[in-house]
Amino acid sequence: MFPAVARIFVSSTWIDLQPERRAVEDAIHRMSEAKFIGMEYFGSRPDSTEEASLDEVDRAEIYLAIIGGRYGSGITEAEYRRARERNLPCFIYFKDDSAIPENFRDPEPEKSARLAALKEELYARHIVSAPFKSPQDLAAQVRDDLHRWFFDTHLSALLARQAAGNITASREDNRAVRLESGSPYGSVLRTGIQPVISARATPLRPNVRPFRNLLDRTDESVVALQTLRQRLPVQFYGEDGTGKTALLRHLSHHDLTADFTDGVIFHHQVARQTASDLQQFLFDSFYESEPNYRPSEAERLNLFREKRALIVMDDVDCGRAEIEDLLNIFPESAFLFAGRERALFGEGRALQMQGLPEDEARQFLERELGRTLTAAEQAPARAVCASLKGHPLSIAQAAAYAVEHNVSLADLAQRVGQGPATSLTHETADRLPDEEKRILAILSALGGTPLQAENLEQISGLRETDRALENLARRNLAELTAFGWRVSGLVKEQPKADGESLNWRQRIIGHFSGWIERNARDNAKIENAAPALLACIDWAEAAELPRESIKIGRGLETSLESSGRWDASLSVLGSINRHASSIGDEETLAWALHQEGTLAICKGEDDLGRRLLTDALQRRIEMGDHIAASVTRHNLDFLLPPVIPPSIKEPAPSKQAATGGTASRLPGWAKFGLIALLSGGALLGGKAIVDRFTADDSPPLTFRPEALDFGRQIAGTQSKPQEIELINASDREIEILDVGVAGIDSERFPIVENSCFGARLRPGASCSIVIAYLPDAPAVHTARLQIRGENAIETGALPLRGETIAEEPVEPTPEPLPTEEPTPTEEPTPTQEPTPAQVPGTNAVPEADSVPATNAVPETDSGKACSRATATAVSTGRAEFRPDSDSRQRGP
Repeated sequence: MFPAVARIFVSSTWIDLQPERRAVEDAIHRMSEAKFIGMEYFGSRPDSTEEASLDEVDRAEIYLAIIGGRYGSGITEAEYRRARERNLPCFIYFKDDSAIPENFRDPEPEKSARLAALKEELYARHIVSAPFKSPQDLAAQVRDDLHRWFFDTHLSALLARQAAGNITASREDNRAVRLESGSPYGSVLRTGIQPVISARATPLRPNVRPFRNLLDRTDESVVALQTLRQRLPVQFYGEDGTGKTALLRHLSHHDLTADFTDGVIFHHQVARQTASDLQQFLFDSFYESEPNYRPSEAERLNLFREKRALIVMDDVDCGRAEIEDLLNIFPESAFLFAGRERALFGEGRALQMQGLPEDEARQFLERELGRTLTAAEQAPARAVCASLKGHPLSIAQAAAYAVEHNVSLADLAQRVGQGPATSLTHETADRLPDEEKRILAILSALGGTPLQAENLEQISGLRETDRALENLARRNLAELTAFGWRVSGLVKEQPKADGESLNWRQRIIGHFSGWIERNARDNAKIENAAPALLACIDWAEAAELPRESIKIGRGLETSLESSGRWDASLSVLGSINRHASSIGDEETLAWALHQEGTLAICKGEDDLGRRLLTDALQRRIEMGDHIAASVTRHNLDFLLPPVIPPSIKEPAPSKQAATGGTASRLPGWAKFGLIALLSGGALLGGKAIVDRFTADDSPPLTFRPEALDFGRQIAGTQSKPQEIELINASDREIEILDVGVAGIDSERFPIVENSCFGARLRPGASCSIVIAYLPDAPAVHTARLQIRGENAIETGALPLRGETIAEEPVEPTPEPLPTEEPTPTEEPTPTQEPTPAQVPGTNAVPEADSVPATNAVPETDSGKACSRATATAVSTGRAEFRPDSDSRQRGP
């Protein structure tokens, strides 16, 4: 939890708004990150009330105004003016007119007029929440706005840096969202940028080696090829070890280029994945995207419609509905499946895999023995194959047993004929050395789920497992897959000693509970271990180990989420939700609800997302976890309707307002940029409370020149554009994620060319930005060019300055000398050269020693010091929002 750092000065009239002040005070005190500052705590001072108030404003980090029906003595407005001078974030709240009783309204016309003028100005300068009708309503608005401000000021950049992964997704309403995963508070939603998608070079080649010297299976191959060429699916099904995978590998490398011009895709272990998650795998196989991307269902239909590929999927354990969904989205492709159970019905062919015919089985035994059979061995060889029903894996294991133990085929035939085929597997396992038995026991406990060798070493406590694993593979007790080692199909059929398996499973769960924390940021490593991690979650639930299941689930969910396997992610979240509820873990339950709601929004299920996130938000608030609540509030704001921008009408200033400046007008494009960004839930800007992040003395990005001054320009003209070079001065590559102009007068400095946005700068490399100056009314205009690099943190800022004048100063023309001697009374008065202050509409040029340093943003005049929203259009074709405003008006 962050310490209390934000001093919030609450400004209002006193008599009429005491219930509201108490409600706001209570809301702020519940947030350990904030401190309430107000007249309630002034105590005894030698200062006047106004002096004390302004002194507290000077020490505050946030200004919060509550405006009711009274103007009062004018101290509230004075406090607001001081906040503007100090450029504090300003949060403004108006009490609904219908909720103000008559005795709390100003009876004096002059004060009523001042109040009306002040309110008009506040509405014009700030995005303001809808008027509140009760103290409770006000407290909720304040709490939500502080959550937003805290996220944007302190959490946004921090969480972006800490993200373990991210993915951009397209919703069905065509809005792009960027999902950052890995934060302890939950995933963060941001407005995404449509990625660049490019098709991979075709034809694609299968990522599996061909199976050579395939025996028999001629009939199955012919039927499969004929069916596939008609764009119809084929499935091979049957018990483990019958050669399904071998046949898939063989057919994957068959010459089918003429029929499937986009090539072949091979998925090694489908298991129970949903059609949606498999479509994401296929999208990543067919296309490259930058950034990582998850297309919407409508996009997938377009992207896959014309693809002509053979899609091969092994170890399929999903239902008929998932298969049908896959077939429907690829009308021009053909699918070849393999699985233990039949899942294909209707169109296509489902072929059950049986044992090898007698002759082919004998040839296979001979090949596994590594020698030619003698005439005397032909009969016992046929007996061995008959006893094993031509089962390829059983025959291979029997041959390995005979070679290792120097058993004749006659003795082998007698042994396999005396009992079930699995008896030889049991005997082979019993004869293993202790180290190999230990590894086989671990793999057996996994029940066919693959495990990486490094995890096997750590779980078993053995230093070297490579030789043992190779010996197990030679005996056909284990096999190496794309996801690691697993027991062979014969071992899976063996009856398990429940106690031993449970003990090993608990050790596996304990191992992965620590392993996933150590590898939390290595998504590729976690994804490779995903089958084992998913199995651990299931075992932990069965073994009533909720905390271990939660720990593994939270780490795995991040990887699944950032890889686009959102159905698997939701399944894991459902398990975490159940475990957290069972043990009363409110923090984890709120986190799971936050994750589920965030994914629902990404998928376009807004009503479900709103309900889940609102539940998570309420739980986090009740727990007092306002850091986490800020993240949930941020994601929930993605569903807000467009925000009404401040009015561009210049307010009629009150008497006190006359000392301040007038608000600069927002151009039309800035309004639309403001609406667009705030509708995504962004509330940026505001003064930073504390610089939590230690900055490097040497900035990673440098500018040439270090500051840009356009000098004097005549109002209504446009300056000559000036070029800025941005240089990567660090020792690593930096991606430029954002380029924009911020500050009071940002609209006066449009970006006209921009080669930096989206660029990846190698160390020492540079890009360029061209900026113009658009002078309007005579004034000195200042802003800053901001560059945000990797992880959305600000990595550079360049001061911008320009001065607008009414017309070019004209050098005075001296009067011509008279031809006649003038009389004393007719001596002309000497003409003085006009100073800039004497030229109508111009500002005086400061003395040389008062010109701001080139590496600092010049101070702005007090009339423009308070925050307001501005936006800047960049050459990327989108409006970049750079607000300084700190209150918002939300839709109903």
